[in-house]
This record gives sequence, C-alpha cells and structure tokens, in this order.
Amino acid sequence: TNGAAINFVQSGNVTATDNIIDGSKRHGINLSDMTGLNTVSGNTVDNVATHGSFLTNVAGTVDLKTGAVVANNTLLGDTKGGSGIATTNADYAQITGNVIQDYAAGVNVNNTSIGTRVEGNTIALNQFGVGIIISGGSHESTVSANVVNGTDDTVGISVATSDNVSISGNTTNNNLVGIRLNDAQNTTLFNETLNNNGLGVYALGGSGGTTMGSSTINGGGIGIALEGAGTDFAFSDNGTRFNGVTGFFSLAGGAMNGQVLDAS
Repeated sequence: TNGAAINFVQSGNVTATDNIIDGSKRHGINLSDMTGLNTVSGNTVDNVATHGSFLTNVAGTVDLKTGAVVANNTLLGDTKGGSGIATTNADYAQITGNVIQDYAAGVNVNNTSIGTRVEGNTIALNQFGVGIIISGGSHESTVSANVVNGTDDTVGISVATSDNVSISGNTTNNNLVGIRLNDAQNTTLFNETLNNNGLGVYALGGSGGTTMGSSTINGGGIGIALEGAGTDFAFSDNGTRFNGVTGFFSLAGGAMNGQVLDAS
C-alpha cells in the first residue's frame, strides 16, 4: 500500500466516518482512482507523516453525483510537511467544516481539481505554511467562510495558475500575507476580513482582472500590493474599508488608471 492508515484504491461509493487515527507512515486517509460518491467525515487524524486526507484521481461532477465530500474532520499535523487535506485531479470535491492544525498547508487543491468548494474550515498554522492553496489549473473553485490563523511567516489563502476563483467571506488573521495571487486571472474577492497581516492582498505574476468588494482590511502593513506586468486590481463597489494599515496601496512600477490599479 502507500502507507495510509485507511486506504481506498480503485473503488467507489466508499465512506470513512468517525475513525480515530493516531500515527501513519504516510497519509491518514487516502482515496485514489475512485468512482461514485465518496465521503470522509467525522474522523480525527493525528501524527501522520504526510497528508491527513489525500484525494487523487477522484472523478467528480458539478451536481456531486460523483466525487468526494471531506467534511467535519479534525486533522492535527505534527510534521513540517504535508497538508491537512490535499487533492490532485479531484474535480468538484467539497471540503467543508474541517478543523486543521499545524500542517505545511491546511487545504491544498492542486493539479486541475476544477470547481472545488473549500468552505467553513478553521485552519491554524504554526510558524510557516499556507492555509488554503488553489493551484495548478484548479479553475472555478470557491473559497468561502474559512478562518485562517497564522504567523508572520505564513500565507492565509494562495491562488496560483488557476482562473475564475471566487473568494468570499473568509477571515485571515496575523499572516505575512492575507491573500496571495500569482498568475491567477479574474479572481473575485468579496466580503473578506483581513486582520493584522503584513500585506492584506498581494497580487503578482500577471494576475489580471482581480476585483474586491465589501471587504475590510484591519491593521498590519500595506493593504493591497501589486507587482509585475499584467497585474491589475479594481474595486467592484464602494464598500471596502482600510483601518489602521501602514499604507493603502503599493504598486511596483505601476499607476492608478481611473478605478483600476495597474502594476504593468
């Protein structure tokens, strides 16, 4: 096997519920090459070497008749690697209501996991890492109502090489960066609360078409920082507020053109 405490491979319609896992050479719960609708819920996972729960090649549909639900688990990491929940090629997975602590990444959505919903999770980072990662062509994913508590070396939410991602209703506290966008097109930020982060929003690598509305940036350093050709940012409404920040905007080689901040 791959060293997982609970391991499902080339199966379907499985349920892993209310298990307690204390120790694994690799993952806590692994689902690989799955069909049907698969559920991982109510489990407690501690002392695993890599990922708390890992989904790879789990075929999903937007109506969730097939795919995966990972909900209401407690995932405790004691290593400096791995993710609480990681997906690769797991379209339309729903990752909701989990408590995740002390992994290098809380939730890591990667490698064309299109349409993933990451909602209502509480993530605590210890010393380093990223709370929620959407990357590798995981387009049209949704990140909503999560809380990420970090340190001055962590990133709350990161979107990279993934387009049309919706980020709404999240709270990031005490991170180096609240939300980081790198080569991410048409990201929508709405009703975000960014507290005491070194940078509230940091967009770079040609992240174009970013909009923000009805959000609050409290304390910390720069509210919004843009860097690199093709990186731009606009407010979708008049509801965003800055309170107690060192500076509102930082543009690396850019200018403000009308209502659009452009770092080209």
